[in-house]
Amino acid sequence: MITITKEKTLRWGYLFATVALCVFVMFLGRIVVLQNTNVQEIKDDYINKNYRTATLKAARGNLFASDGSILATTVMRYDIYLDFKTIKDTVYSNNIGALSDSLSKMFGKPRAEFRKRFDEQKRKKSILFFSKRVRL
Repeated sequence: MITITKEKTLRWGYLFATVALCVFVMFLGRIVVLQNTNVQEIKDDYINKNYRTATLKAARGNLFASDGSILATTVMRYDIYLDFKTIKDTVYSNNIGALSDSLSKMFGKPRAEFRKRFDEQKRKKSILFFSKRVRL
């Protein structure tokens, strides 16, 4: 024969098991509902309203010592490459003069020197690399 305390314990155990089963079924039902909903609708309603993108430029500048002297500074350097295999002849002929003029001003060399070098590399269909670094 089961005593009264054992009956109470069993009742509480059954009640706990029933509640746990109900919660499990609710979670399972919610998972099924989420799996079958329209993802685009959720994306439009929630994600796009609360998400934004921003392009931020990195802060450039100087690093200073405790006495105020400059320890390091940022210098922008660019390497110049030209791939003559992929440049179309019409694009090349329309823009090579302007490029030669710009490089002549930038490097202080004659325009004809750049034009001659470009024409030679275009004939070879090679990739031209300026070994001189550009600081801007």
